[in-house]
Amino acid sequence: MRDVFGPGTILGYCTNVHAGATYEQTLANLERYAARVKELASPDEPMGVGLWLSARAARQVLDQDKVGELREWLQSHGLLPYTFNGFPHGDFHQAVVKFKVYQPDWSEEARLVYSIDLANILASLLPEAAEGSISTSPVGWGENFRQAPEKQRAAAVHLRSLADYLARVEAEQGRLIHVNLEPEPGCLLTTSQDVVNFFARPPREGGSPPPPGVSRRLPCRGDVRGSSRGSRLLPARRYRSRQSTALVRHPRALRYARPGPTNRVC
Repeated sequence: MRDVFGPGTILGYCTNVHAGATYEQTLANLERYAARVKELASPDEPMGVGLWLSARAARQVLDQDKVGELREWLQSHGLLPYTFNGFPHGDFHQAVVKFKVYQPDWSEEARLVYSIDLANILASLLPEAAEGSISTSPVGWGENFRQAPEKQRAAAVHLRSLADYLARVEAEQGRLIHVNLEPEPGCLLTTSQDVVNFFARPPREGGSPPPPGVSRRLPCRGDVRGSSRGSRLLPARRYRSRQSTALVRHPRALRYARPGPTNRVC
């Protein structure tokens, strides 16, 4: 289901609504739900699907060499895996989740490792020269995080490491994968101005001024996703924030930040 919201966009079915913290449960959910939705909504052409793998399941896929199996299954059912929900690290369907969904935050290495695992899986699932995305947490949650510059500095280091890794994936495998920070109330990134501030501050102040191309791989997202190709570009190192709209651009950046509900951007 392509070009639904304009040229280059994909309408997909997100599978994180279904409980399943292991690879076997994920595959069973895809067969039970996603395949059926595809039959009803897009019987004659491939349908986009948003995947969710917990950190445990992602590591299982890589350690047990299940990527090829997953790719073949998706292809045989006409499902196009173009995005991962990389926000929930653990079991997203426990009886009580609440603030656990923000753990680990980006100051912890576990968040970086999980994101890299998802990027490696997605790079193997995407067609050649394709673009994919991974959503992730808005750096950290709570006033304790907002008032902890050492945590923000650690998060900045991990995000820069991730951007560098994704650049290598693109250079070596031809797949552009961007990890999309997802602003939410109560987090370090709540409003578009928070996004601008975080990327504009020097590292010693807990910011993460991006190297060339970093906003191409670390954009922010809201509830609408679209292709970055053909998006409006801004001059290098120019930032703008107006009401709920934030535009963050550097050389090679190809993401357009669009206002969404509750001051979120995509």
